[in-house]
Amino acid sequence: MPEMHFRVQWPNGTTEDCYSPSWIIEEHLDVGGDYPVTDFVERVGVALNIASDRVRQKYGFACSSALDQLASIHSTAEALSPPERAGKVKVLAFRKHAPRDARAGARAPKKSLKAHYPVVVIGGGQAGLSVSYCLMELGVDHVVLERKKIAHSWRNERWDTFCLVTPNWQCQLPGFPYHGADPYGFMLKDEIVKYLEEYVAFFNPPV
Repeated sequence: MPEMHFRVQWPNGTTEDCYSPSWIIEEHLDVGGDYPVTDFVERVGVALNIASDRVRQKYGFACSSALDQLASIHSTAEALSPPERAGKVKVLAFRKHAPRDARAGARAPKKSLKAHYPVVVIGGGQAGLSVSYCLMELGVDHVVLERKKIAHSWRNERWDTFCLVTPNWQCQLPGFPYHGADPYGFMLKDEIVKYLEEYVAFFNPPV
């Protein structure tokens, strides 16, 4: 499905990159538009619920990323002070992404390697995936070589209670900032794995 990110500025001056699994957001918001906080939350809520339903109709399951994003928006709005809640949310930009099959990453066969690539990225960890995203943005043909499964070390080489020591809002892989409901929390091992797997599904790198 076609996806997009939309960047907004809250009344307290902070900016947020938000995710939608559908372009329907542009039917409810306009770039450059200013919306009262309550109106903005309602508009995004309608749009993201429609987007999630479209995913359900196509794939048989709701879009957890859309629902997580909506929960994050509600959390941000509720954290505003009373004077800030009386302000407006400004829509700064839309960034659309080409349609893709949300399940392709799980079932796609191994990619056949060509004889030559301008760039070879060694390792499919968060650094290698970030480089791949930037190369794709620039239109540079490349391949990412990963010996094991994506997020292998996070999944198999960390203790079960492992967690990050930086808050979730600092997790901002290129084009894919944290969009969950707990920006000031600390991701546990399984949440880190999920974040990386969602990143791979988001832009389908040539791993």
